[in-house]
Amino acid sequence: MMSKPIERWEREHRNFVRLLDLIDNWTVRFRAGEEVEYELLREVMYYMTHYPDRYHHPLEDAVFDCLARRHEEYRAAVEELSVQHRQIAELGKALVEDLDAIVGDAVMSREAVVEDAASYSKLMRDHMKLEETTLFPAIAEHCTDADWEAAVTRVGDGIDPMFGDSVEQRYETVHREIARQIGCDCDTGTS
Repeated sequence: MMSKPIERWEREHRNFVRLLDLIDNWTVRFRAGEEVEYELLREVMYYMTHYPDRYHHPLEDAVFDCLARRHEEYRAAVEELSVQHRQIAELGKALVEDLDAIVGDAVMSREAVVEDAASYSKLMRDHMKLEETTLFPAIAEHCTDADWEAAVTRVGDGIDPMFGDSVEQRYETVHREIARQIGCDCDTGTS
């Protein structure tokens, strides 16, 4: 049974929720016409389009594929989650482009940026809930450590640059903001 990788994914999901909370807070403030830190949000989205989209989701896909090959009853859910991984990447890329334009002083429709942010956050949250309730229990029951190792060999296993053992300089401001919001005086995001 494969429990440690599931624990890792659940921990990563909790970290992603922290970032989605920042996005949602930003969206509310943006809609209200308040001043927001575009650079901070751009760093959040840079992370979301680099770590989850390049490592977390492909690793899930590899393990999900293993499950679907062995247990046909999970095939539809695996296919849906794979489609969602692509949609999340596309929405994330669009939001990064919006934020790059804003930081570059381009004139952008407030509503378009807010919609991109809200759509991204909603899809990501719904997606993680579906994974956690549908596939994580099935993977814990039916997949083995050898399946995990084969997936890591196939996809790679990136080091989390924001919530790993050390925070990359690029993400220090975002990390401090998360720590401030949750009342943590932690040095890393592993608390």
